[in-house]
Amino acid sequence: MSAVAHTGSTRSSFATRFITACTLVATMSSVAFADRAYDPPAAPATRPAPVAPARRVVGGGVPAHFAQPPNATPSQVQEDEYMEPVFDRASPELGSILFRPRNPRSLAIAPLRDSLSKRAADLKKHGIDPANFTTREVIEDIADVSKALHYEKLVLFGVSYGSHYALRFMDAHPAMVEASILDAVAPPEATQLLDSAFVATAGRAIVQQIVADCRTDSFCATQYQDLTGAVASLLSATSIRKTVIAPGTGDWRTLEVSGPTILSVLGISSGSDDVLANVPRIITQFVASDTLRDDLSPRVVIAAAVDPALQTATWQAVPLTYWVTLCGDRPNGEPLATSRQLCDVLGVPYDGEKASAPVRSDIPSLLISSGYDAQTPAALADSTARRKFGLAM
Repeated sequence: MSAVAHTGSTRSSFATRFITACTLVATMSSVAFADRAYDPPAAPATRPAPVAPARRVVGGGVPAHFAQPPNATPSQVQEDEYMEPVFDRASPELGSILFRPRNPRSLAIAPLRDSLSKRAADLKKHGIDPANFTTREVIEDIADVSKALHYEKLVLFGVSYGSHYALRFMDAHPAMVEASILDAVAPPEATQLLDSAFVATAGRAIVQQIVADCRTDSFCATQYQDLTGAVASLLSATSIRKTVIAPGTGDWRTLEVSGPTILSVLGISSGSDDVLANVPRIITQFVASDTLRDDLSPRVVIAAAVDPALQTATWQAVPLTYWVTLCGDRPNGEPLATSRQLCDVLGVPYDGEKASAPVRSDIPSLLISSGYDAQTPAALADSTARRKFGLAM
């Protein structure tokens, strides 16, 4: 038995920072939390003032303002190691890698390959094999700890990539699972997750959903009567030049971007209710003006242009477990190199067809998804319900 719930907003999408957590919590009905999330950077210390009139454009909630503008860094090159590994075979820490944004993306691959190779060699020299930290190993750890605590039945709560863990656990140990809650579903067969093309397409689809929502909201429909035309104009614009004030420096810069990329950035950022409420206004401004003077639209342009010199977050630390997990779960390796070359230097093989096969189960489950989540779109929850649990949609 399963149920699917779609929500109009979402928790932070897993966009720039990979965190692995797996905790067993004892409650009245023992609950195992398998949580893997990608969270964006913290909101800036100073929040832009609400745009007048301060009203929600889509859905309910607080008055809208763009509290957390997008700050994309898809092209990165490894500069240095950030968090050193802890060479303790009982509880090792694989460490993190520190990045600085670079463009184009290909500049990242060679230095990153060298860094991962060095890290893997250091770990193996101390008897720690990165291949022992894949999803397959994680779900066996959950089973072992549960048995050690004498938990006969578990309720699994998987959030984001944690839902991948939960589904794999249900498949491997069905007798141990009483029920599951899957929030922002990332099924094993969705190996396109985190691929830039997949996320960009999902972002544009979210914008189309926002346009449809705007038409049903009296205030939004009145304020933005030609929103559909504005979106169509951006979709057909292969090259747009916009002059903006660079955040942080105050310098005027003229950048060239494409309309579809603008829409992708807006859609991807709409997991935040504050961003979501301002999407119609930003789209209208992009079409109407060549010079963007407010605090919001310039950030969208910079994210779409991927100009590293203008990025406000110049460093990013990514745990080594990010690559280990994706190398084990995806036949084509992790999404940055779009091949297995980084996986090969780590020595982490693909775990085989079982790692990316659909999970079929009759375990009672609640699936939760958002209509504005580009990383784990609602369609993934729907397909999981149909194929895994036989739920008619």
